[in-house]
Amino acid sequence: VLEKYLSSKYIDKFPINTLLFCPELITSEYAQKILVGLMNIAENTFSVSEKTYELFNDKKNSAGVFAVIEWKDLSYEDFLKEGYKNVVIIDALENPGNVGTIFRTADATGIDAIIAVDLKTMVYSKKCISASRGMLFEIPVLSLNFRQAQSLLIENGYTIYLGEPKEGKSYSEIEYADKKAVVVGSERFGIN
Repeated sequence: VLEKYLSSKYIDKFPINTLLFCPELITSEYAQKILVGLMNIAENTFSVSEKTYELFNDKKNSAGVFAVIEWKDLSYEDFLKEGYKNVVIIDALENPGNVGTIFRTADATGIDAIIAVDLKTMVYSKKCISASRGMLFEIPVLSLNFRQAQSLLIENGYTIYLGEPKEGKSYSEIEYADKKAVVVGSERFGIN
């Protein structure tokens, strides 16, 4: 995840407040290179013992580096200014792992931005970050409620496609508009 963070074109939007590292766990040149890159941009850097590092790290195969990164959603104004054409709407999703997976899929399929509508989880939760494999640093996110999202899409000429597992056409049979929003609904309740 931190390697993806370092290569993100949006890195300036996610400053590192605090970087913690455990020298005993930095065992490869690869990990050392990532650490140096992070140290160059972190506001505060601290070396900690292995025992201290284990107190806040819950992964078994950790690289020995932990960063506290300030999360910033995309603003409404910046979203409009960028003129995104390929958007995914995640509507009231509950599972952070599913949200993270959508970020990975969005990156792989050329999605420009994600609009998070009434989520029941946090985009920047530990599980979401892990499931996204760092892609949440690549895909801008705008958080809105249902009415705001609906107005934004309609007023800005998006064609809205609803992800429905049982009805409608297969995604491969559709001829998509130039400016589109694909909506994925809640795991339990579907699309609002």
